[in-house]
Amino acid sequence: MCDSARPLDWADACVRVSWAALSPAVLVTAICIGSRIPLPAPLRPFLTLQEAEALDAEDKTEDNVNGETGASLWRTVLLAFVALAQALLWFAAGAYKAITDKQIMWIAMCAFLIGASWLYGIYKPVFYPKPTAHLDLFTLYAVHLTFAVVLLGGALYDHKLLYVPLPPRYQLAGLIVNLASVLVELGVVCTMPFELPSNRFKKEDIVSRNGHWLG
Repeated sequence: MCDSARPLDWADACVRVSWAALSPAVLVTAICIGSRIPLPAPLRPFLTLQEAEALDAEDKTEDNVNGETGASLWRTVLLAFVALAQALLWFAAGAYKAITDKQIMWIAMCAFLIGASWLYGIYKPVFYPKPTAHLDLFTLYAVHLTFAVVLLGGALYDHKLLYVPLPPRYQLAGLIVNLASVLVELGVVCTMPFELPSNRFKKEDIVSRNGHWLG
């Protein structure tokens, strides 16, 4: 795939691109397969507090369901939109590379793999919206962030220390946009709570261990 380069030869641009493509692709594949495999009883996820309350409260109104416990529309739209833009751009880059440089088809395949991994970023927030953070999306974005830094930093490293010419301006701009968009996605997920308080308890009724009111 990368001629005679070793798998951990990070100085090689082909190796960096390969890791940037294979890592999120393997992660998404593992998530999809893992969601279909029944887990042993001790490892099965329990209902969240909000889900249990929703099943128990028969008289819950529509306003209550979509109020404080509803998924944030702007976060869902932003996450899906940025992921869609990423997927389209990577698919376009792969198609362009396949047409203009048929001798290095592996680089084009890597671009297609990266774009395919972003499809999960569209699917999850749209079809499974929730007010709390998606830990699988957080992991996926963290992987993309790592290799966005590796790809951009590697191009600058090659230019500064190895005197390799910088990529064309459109490629360099694409790497910068890639890094910025991943930071946006990760920032949105990080602003989402990991858990929501119960609607059955009043904030002023909660006390700390030393007896002081927390409200």
